[in-house]
Amino acid sequence: MQSWDDIPRGLVDVWAEDHVQHVPPNGESFQQLSSRAQDFLQDLPSQSEPVVLFTHAGVIRAMLGFALDLPLIHTFKLQIDYASVSKIIVEDKVTRVAYVNR
Repeated sequence: MQSWDDIPRGLVDVWAEDHVQHVPPNGESFQQLSSRAQDFLQDLPSQSEPVVLFTHAGVIRAMLGFALDLPLIHTFKLQIDYASVSKIIVEDKVTRVAYVNR
């Protein structure tokens, strides 16, 4: 719960060296976050009603990465706009991306 400017540079550098696997103090790695997001998508019933999620860009990147079968390191190449809407369709345990950043 600190601004970027208040975090000691050395801690930011350690995280930046491996931001997918690094676990910050009292936090989780992007890999762990991605696993939770993937579990959520896989646990959706096959013929469920639409589900709407409000979340931050990290979770959106993780879910898009799963849907697109991207290595996690490449999900940071995805631009997720503030307050944008992305749509992932899950049908018969197959995911696909309908749109991003609307």
